[in-house]
Amino acid sequence: MLVPMPPRAGALFARRPATDRRRHVRVTPHRPSLCRMALPDGPPAAAFIHNLSASGVALFSDSPFPVGSQVRLALVNNAAMFCLVLQLTVLRCQPSPVGDYFVAGAFDRVLVPAELGPFLV
Repeated sequence: MLVPMPPRAGALFARRPATDRRRHVRVTPHRPSLCRMALPDGPPAAAFIHNLSASGVALFSDSPFPVGSQVRLALVNNAAMFCLVLQLTVLRCQPSPVGDYFVAGAFDRVLVPAELGPFLV
């Protein structure tokens, strides 16, 4: 069952200025949202969402992931009532100043507003 879309979610699909190269608006969850990510042959790693859009995510992970790798990602909202499992292509991975890793990537498909809604409330 999909959760009703909160009012903010409509902004994710609004038209962007021609100078912005991103296809979708990025939003930052109000509270840290937990997720799990893993390579096909590796153990899961814990991560927290930094920002999220309809086409990708940036997060902080306790493990590095090679750029270009396909990662299975399970996003869980703050209430732990909604889980979204996706395939992510890692586009960027670098150490952060606090000892974890900043990982950014693109989803294998564009998410609809009802899928993003649970992460925005």
